[in-house]
Amino acid sequence: MMATHSNPSNGNSHEGATLADKQHRSEYKGRLIIQVAKQNPRHPGTHGHHSFDVVVKAGGKIRYEEYKAQGGRPQDLKWDLDHGYVKLGPPRGKRTTH
Repeated sequence: MMATHSNPSNGNSHEGATLADKQHRSEYKGRLIIQVAKQNPRHPGTHGHHSFDVVVKAGGKIRYEEYKAQGGRPQDLKWDLDHGYVKLGPPRGKRTTH
């Protein structure tokens, strides 16, 4: 398993993202991010808190490109997805059938 490395100069613990992390980011393009957690579960003052707030302030749904444009970070989105705080809707223009 590849470890990520902290950069003590800026406090960013997500530098050195793995190839798998970068591949996930390309999967986010055009996707709708949907808030699942009722309130921001991240610690105030952190990058993760800001990224989650981007979703909250958008009314709980925001496209990935707009999320990034407003300062949301891909590594924070991955963390929130992995912890069930948000989920992804289908890619733009695609609908699911039930």
